[in-house]
This record gives sequence, structure tokens and C-alpha cells, in this order.
Amino acid sequence: MSARIGNTKSFVISSGASLRPNYEPSNGSLISFAVDINGLKGPNVAGRDLFIVCLYNNGLVDDAPYNVADDDSIVPFAGAPLTKEERESLFSSHCSSSTSGISGCFGKILNDNWEMSY
Repeated sequence: MSARIGNTKSFVISSGASLRPNYEPSNGSLISFAVDINGLKGPNVAGRDLFIVCLYNNGLVDDAPYNVADDDSIVPFAGAPLTKEERESLFSSHCSSSTSGISGCFGKILNDNWEMSY
């Protein structure tokens, strides 16, 4: 199971960014958003202009509420805020790996003081 965004409609806001909400409660996360910074323009590269952002029931915004282990089992986190280690784990196993997952990219930016250092 990866950070699924489902078959939901995308919405383009005035800046041109696209948001795709997905209501899938999990480990304190209420809703996740696929955020495409440049919207309808390409190239839509995970971790550069395409991110998963989750809104949690405590009002915080963070990365995905779980990771996927090597054996494809789900490893849930306690909820937001995720620890630095949890965010790094998501980044290493999804965003920076050869898979097409986009979980972990947003958390890496949070860990690195809102800078894209990868």
C-alpha cells in the first residue's frame, strides 16, 4: 500500500496549483491532498512539484501517516507531528527511491526547514 490519492477530482486554484483531496482516515490523518505546484503544466515530478500532504485531526499538516516495509506490510506512525526519523524513513523508502511513490517528499522539506535540499 502506498500513499494512495484515489480517483477523486482535482481542483485548480488561482495560483495554477492543483489539489486532489482524498478522504481516507488513517492513524489520525483525516484527509490527504495530492498537491501539484504547477498544475496543468508539466513535467510533474514527485518531490519537485508534486507532493502528498495530510491534514490530521489535531489540526497539523504533515506527511503520510504510515510507511510500507520491505515485505509490503503497513508500518503506522503515531500521528502528527511525525518525528524527524519517521519523515526521513518515508523519504528514503518512497520519495528518493526508484519507486514512483511521493510520500516522504513533503516531510523531507519540513525536516530541512522548508528547503528542497535533495
